[in-house]
Amino acid sequence: MKIQNKTRSLANLGLDILSLALILLLLQSVFLPNNAEAASRNNSFLAKSASAPTVYFVSGNNYKLAIPSAKVFFSYGYKWSQVKTVSDNELAGYPDSKYISENSSAAIYFLNGTGKRYVTQAAASVLAIKPEEVISVNRTEFRGYKTENVLDDAEAGQMVAAETTSNNTDQTAEACVPDPNAGGADGCAIYDASVKNDPSLCAQISNPDYLPSCYAMFDAPTGTPVTFYCNQLSNANLNELCIGKVAVRKKDASLCDLIQTTNNKNQCQAAVGMATGDLDKCSLLPAYSSASPNAPSQDTCVYTYAVLNSNTTVCSKIPKTSPFYDACLKFAQASQTAQ
Repeated sequence: MKIQNKTRSLANLGLDILSLALILLLLQSVFLPNNAEAASRNNSFLAKSASAPTVYFVSGNNYKLAIPSAKVFFSYGYKWSQVKTVSDNELAGYPDSKYISENSSAAIYFLNGTGKRYVTQAAASVLAIKPEEVISVNRTEFRGYKTENVLDDAEAGQMVAAETTSNNTDQTAEACVPDPNAGGADGCAIYDASVKNDPSLCAQISNPDYLPSCYAMFDAPTGTPVTFYCNQLSNANLNELCIGKVAVRKKDASLCDLIQTTNNKNQCQAAVGMATGDLDKCSLLPAYSSASPNAPSQDTCVYTYAVLNSNTTVCSKIPKTSPFYDACLKFAQASQTAQ
């Protein structure tokens, strides 16, 4: 992973609790093809080892993905004669792909066994996902994976830290290269805090807007309140933003009750609702306003829910005068025609 890529997570970390604006911008590009992913399938082949029956799709970038069923296999028009038998060593040499997209859309999902988890833009930056790591799958295969909870930036930071620790518990974190487009030195502070699993490093951040996302990555010490690290923030608004991020990471709406400001509390509850599949929580957000098109609203919430859960029946809940109604219908049409 390139450290410069990891520092770019900072551009997304100083966000409101929901981060719906950035999720929205990502989802609006859901219909734009990703050339790297398209090329990976065009230059692909099928392989299996001599010792096991599992058939793998091997991308043009040499990442492999197990084909989950015969139904999926035939949905691509494959024939058994196309499957190449290779040695166990050769098959093991192709790294497993952990990420998929549906028909080369911009939305990336993390594979978790038989389930898939939408990766927010902030989380993708923290994980430094490269285009070649993402395998484009058709609608049949995409639907075969159960939709699970969203993977956000806070959890992504924990994953990076856990991976670093498992690789070498004594490993010294790589030097971070400050990126002015991602907060400069503050980006490095957040990166260092995540890979070293050390919340004290959050204190090195100079721009307070980035503190909530940094502190929200960590679990509280045993015997202390779950908001222990958020409580290090004396600024009431920053403290509430941090609590909201912890609530989303833990998918615990009860934590939202600790937030006093009505707007922040409603955004927290809506965010947890999004993470847990509770569409009704979208009603807690204000109505869409063209004066603030990227602000969290009922329409952005419903639209995002529709895309993340592949549930286009909810598009009717968006007023026809809203731009997100048309966007939701386009997604619905793409879902019906994609194969």
